[in-house]
Amino acid sequence: MVDIKPKFYGKYDCYQNNVLGPVSEYWQVNYLPVFWTEFNFINESKHPDTFEEMTFGVGNRYDRGDVWTDICGISLNLCRFDDIETFKSTITEELDKKNPVVATMYSNEVPWNKYFQIRPHCFLICDIDEENHELICSDGSFHSEGLCRIDIQYLFDKYYKLILLSNNNAVGKGYKDELAYFFRVFRNNNPNKTEDINKLADHILHCWDTDDLKEVAKIVSKSYFLLYVTEVCNSRHNFMKGLEYFNQKHKTELFSSVISELAEVRTSWDSFKGLYVKSVLSKKKGYIDNVVDLIRKIAIKEEKISQEIVRCCTEDLEG
Repeated sequence: MVDIKPKFYGKYDCYQNNVLGPVSEYWQVNYLPVFWTEFNFINESKHPDTFEEMTFGVGNRYDRGDVWTDICGISLNLCRFDDIETFKSTITEELDKKNPVVATMYSNEVPWNKYFQIRPHCFLICDIDEENHELICSDGSFHSEGLCRIDIQYLFDKYYKLILLSNNNAVGKGYKDELAYFFRVFRNNNPNKTEDINKLADHILHCWDTDDLKEVAKIVSKSYFLLYVTEVCNSRHNFMKGLEYFNQKHKTELFSSVISELAEVRTSWDSFKGLYVKSVLSKKKGYIDNVVDLIRKIAIKEEKISQEIVRCCTEDLEG
């Protein structure tokens, strides 16, 4: 058995709660560098005609696996098997090596899911009960009270991917090398972020002008929109934690001014969510103008933060 117990890490992000946090703790590595990827924003709907279309693809999208491998030393291998025997034997082999296995499926198909949100979900497989044909799983997001059981055949029928993990014991990087790595991740992480945030403001105005207000209120209540905004809020908090990790590890004040500004930005995103809920409940267009004004101010703040990060990194790497 892999000795990992479910634990809620304070964020409604199954990948952080069920994979990054517990697996890093299990292998005694610090996963905070992964948060360097999270100062991001992507609005995938380029020209939505209705609010319903806009609710898909608003938020932050990023690949955290590379940083987890390069800096923390934990590699990932995504697998999909066509027959249950290979599926089962692969899980058994990994557990025999004391490696947890990540299973991904849709949350509405997770037997112990008590929550309304229907979204992709992942959890850890920690043991196998051959006698009862069950897998014993850790899911701190949906069931932090204890380990859960799921029928092997059921999981095979419903799963999307297995993610096999291994600890490669990464060699620590020095200050300059780690700063250069961070800077590379930052520059490649959606350079059009500010433009995308402003597009969100434009889309909100457009959709509220063309949709019936009562219908918009219904759509918001059923959509992922506020969940996506919550993820954006969390990503700003996480990115701040990643910079704090760098400062503490290398005993530097390099990102101190940026960290304080990020705290203000996260509060602004929270305010945006509150204002938006108020506009939906009241069905008054006037509140939307305040929402859009706040989004544009956030875009300016985030652009300023980005420029400061570029300046800090460039001066330190060239000095």
